[in-house]
Amino acid sequence: MDLFNKDNGLFVYGVDKGDTCEIIFNQEQKKNPFDINLSKVFPQVIDYLKATDFKVIVFRGEGKTFSSGGDFQFLQDRVSDTSENNQLVMLEFYNSFLKVKELPQITIAFIEGAAIGAGLCFALACDFRLVEKKAKLALNFVHLGLNPGMGAWPLAKNLFGESRAKYLLMSGVRFNGQDLYSWGGANEVFENEGEDLLTDFISKFSASSFMAVSMLKQEINSNFIFDIYLKQESKGQSVCFASEDYKSRLEAALKRISKK
Repeated sequence: MDLFNKDNGLFVYGVDKGDTCEIIFNQEQKKNPFDINLSKVFPQVIDYLKATDFKVIVFRGEGKTFSSGGDFQFLQDRVSDTSENNQLVMLEFYNSFLKVKELPQITIAFIEGAAIGAGLCFALACDFRLVEKKAKLALNFVHLGLNPGMGAWPLAKNLFGESRAKYLLMSGVRFNGQDLYSWGGANEVFENEGEDLLTDFISKFSASSFMAVSMLKQEINSNFIFDIYLKQESKGQSVCFASEDYKSRLEAALKRISKK
C-alpha cells in the first residue's frame, strides 16, 4: 500500500514521524467527507497499520478541516436503493470506519475546523481527542431526517453521559471545541498552539508498554452490545431513507449547499 504518498489516489495518506504515524484524510476541496471512496480503502489502511511498529496513530484532515461528515451523493443514492440493501450498505459503511477501534496503537483525533456527523463519530471512536477551541461540531443526523448512525448513541453516551448525549442527538445542535472539552469529550483544547500541544500530548505515552496498552484496549473495546447498536442503527436508517421526510430534508439541504 502506497500510504506515504500524498498523491496515492487513496483519499488518505500517512506521514511517518518515527513512533507516530499521522493519517490524513485527503479530500481538502470537499472538506474531507467520510464517503464511499474512503470507506472502501480505510479497512486496508487499518490492517496495514496493525502490522507496523508505530506506537501512536494521529488522525487529522488535510486543509485544516477534520471532516465535513457524510457525502451527500452517497446519501442521495440511498433513496433509490432497496431497504434491505441500504441496511447492509450502511452497516458495512460504518464498520469500515469503526475498524479504527481494532488498532492496538493509541489513537488520537486531532480536530481542526469542523467535525460533523459521521466525522465526529469517528473522532469519538478514537482513544483521545485534541480539539480546536472554535471547531464546529455536530451530531446532526436528525436534521436530515435520519436515525443517527456510526455508533453515535453508544459513543456519545459513553463520553457525555446519557442526558447530554440525548440532547445532542435529538436536537442535532452545533457546539464548539470548548464545549467538547468542557463536557469531557476532549482531552485538550487549543487555539494557535495545536502542533506543540499534540507533540507534548504524544510524549506522555513514550514510557508506556505497547503490549500493555494494546491488551488494555482489547479489554476496553470488547463490548458486543456496541455491535448490536450498529445493526439497529443501520435498520433504522434504511427505514428513514424510504421516507418522504428524509427526501424533503435532503433536497432542502442540497439547495442550501448550492447557494453557498
